[in-house]
Amino acid sequence: MSLKNLSITTVLILACSTAIANYPKKYSDLVGIAKENIRSQLKDPYSAQFESIYISKGNGKQPIVCGKVNAKNSYGGYIGGKRFYFIIADNQPVSEIESTSGSFHIIFEALCANKISQ
Repeated sequence: MSLKNLSITTVLILACSTAIANYPKKYSDLVGIAKENIRSQLKDPYSAQFESIYISKGNGKQPIVCGKVNAKNSYGGYIGGKRFYFIIADNQPVSEIESTSGSFHIIFEALCANKISQ
């Protein structure tokens, strides 16, 4: 199994796990946690502009926050909307912002296909 396939499999297993202790009771709280997590990965977290945020059930029971974020790069220009996902698996945040890697697209489609709330 290649490293790429292993990472995809790992994320999907975490997303489908049933351990949901310490999960926020409201979707709005989960979205707030997701935004803070995604901001922490950006070059300029204060410039983050979120759009098209929704909750998905993925393949498991845990809610997954999906959406787009636009933020400034190190040159001060906005990069354009990039998709992201955020879940809490085994009480640990798991998230990724869209990149050119092929694995992101596969994981995003698997986790974010079952929209349940906006």
